[in-house]
Amino acid sequence: MLKSTSVALALMTGLLAGSASAQPAQPAQPSEAEVTAATRTFGMISSALRSETVPGGLKNALFACIYEKPLSEISARLTAEREKANIPVDDVNRQVALLGLLCGFTPPAGADGAPSQSPPQ
Repeated sequence: MLKSTSVALALMTGLLAGSASAQPAQPAQPSEAEVTAATRTFGMISSALRSETVPGGLKNALFACIYEKPLSEISARLTAEREKANIPVDDVNRQVALLGLLCGFTPPAGADGAPSQSPPQ
């Protein structure tokens, strides 16, 4: 009985050591700027979801976006598009509108029947 326990223990130790080495590498830690941008993005999304003035369709698009995509990806896209469009960091309303477009929200049609904005490519 002692021999079989030793063999079983040796096998378990080998299996655990093998599974530990098969673990994927940890992703790189985000930079301070990435953490700051992601924090700001999450805050804007959170505020928009709680706001009574944000349309339900926009809220749905934002919620689906954070449900389906990593915050790091959403934040990086927002930062890149915000910089391309020259939207100041403190212009929250325009950033939330841009977030909606990035998340697939289609604004209501304007008076001429065309969407008031088109999503960035």
